[in-house]
Amino acid sequence: MFEIDGIVLGTTPFNEHDSIVNIITKQQYFSFLAKGVLKIDSKNASLINLCNYSRFNISKGKTGYSLRNGELLDSFQNAKKDLAGLSALSFIREITFKFIQDDDAVQIFDFLKKSLELLDNNKNPFFVCLLYFAQVLKIAGYGLNVDSCQLCGSKHDICAISYENGGMICKKCYSGNNGKAYSTRKLKIFRYIFKVELSQFGEIEFNEDECKELLTDLLVFANNVSQVNIKSHKMLFMN
Repeated sequence: MFEIDGIVLGTTPFNEHDSIVNIITKQQYFSFLAKGVLKIDSKNASLINLCNYSRFNISKGKTGYSLRNGELLDSFQNAKKDLAGLSALSFIREITFKFIQDDDAVQIFDFLKKSLELLDNNKNPFFVCLLYFAQVLKIAGYGLNVDSCQLCGSKHDICAISYENGGMICKKCYSGNNGKAYSTRKLKIFRYIFKVELSQFGEIEFNEDECKELLTDLLVFANNVSQVNIKSHKMLFMN
């Protein structure tokens, strides 16, 4: 038997009372069978609720890995109290599954956990989703260059984002139709979300309208470059 800490990203009913549990750890994705967790009196049921952070005691048998028992470390229950928070959690789970590969778990795990903590502390869901999505894109290899103009390399007079070219462009290179112009403030937001370190993650907050616009633009960009369609964003934007 061994011990493993992870965040629950998905569960699938198996047989009458069992469930296949998918978690992400600091090292990898990991799946195991949780026997009896769908029973009303199961002591392990709380461990496998979606987005719960738990310590699992796992045994390895002939047919695979199975949950023996464990400890709930954080349920982030405050983040699950309303539809806005639940929608944000659904979005976060989906983009993690669809963009993060097994080898990238070590890079994203702490940002994921921090995002759940921010939601639990009543941070605006759009703000948290924007921050986390930028990290996911960056780790997945789709991060935008926010240091200089993608076309000439200049660090001055940046005025727009060229999604086609993958980053910022300056006034000299901007033609009006080779990117989207943004205000100085929104360009600063782009710099922050793509360059922020974990120690400063979420310290600076932006208003909801700004976050909605930039998140929408990043969703379009991500779909164009990766052909990945994020379905949960519809529910998120209904709130």
